[in-house]
Amino acid sequence: MSLSTQEEEEQFDQALIVSLEKDVVPYLGDPRLSDSVIKTLGILLAKGSAIVSPESLIPTPPLSPIRSREHLFDAELHGTTVDGSVLPRERFSYWCFDLLFTITRRRDVTGDEEKAYRRLAALSLPALLQRCKTSLLSYVKDEGLRGGLPFPRYVYRF
Repeated sequence: MSLSTQEEEEQFDQALIVSLEKDVVPYLGDPRLSDSVIKTLGILLAKGSAIVSPESLIPTPPLSPIRSREHLFDAELHGTTVDGSVLPRERFSYWCFDLLFTITRRRDVTGDEEKAYRRLAALSLPALLQRCKTSLLSYVKDEGLRGGLPFPRYVYRF
């Protein structure tokens, strides 16, 4: 992919995240909106914030009828020394992670706006906590296998 194409896609990604933050997020706490919509946004932002494909890092047992790939974030982490396959659009991942933190932080508002923001934060917080838990647990498990070796900086291979 050419550099100009990458820049165009990155500008689109940034515009999308900014639009979500300014045009959608302020209205998500409205009581008329179902809880599942807010929870889904949190889950999507958590999945969008991944830099490395979760399937390449988490060794999972063979799929059974009860277990599916949708539950990768709930899988028990075993640690790995595999670098994993890097997902494209690294900045987009960071922006998703930042937006997930932004929607769960405290805002200095009062009245109905405060109730709406509290609802938004409360329903998005489980996705943020699960994302942080997954990152920290995989780091600890990987560190046990790698010892004092530094973690590699992911490099895109074209």
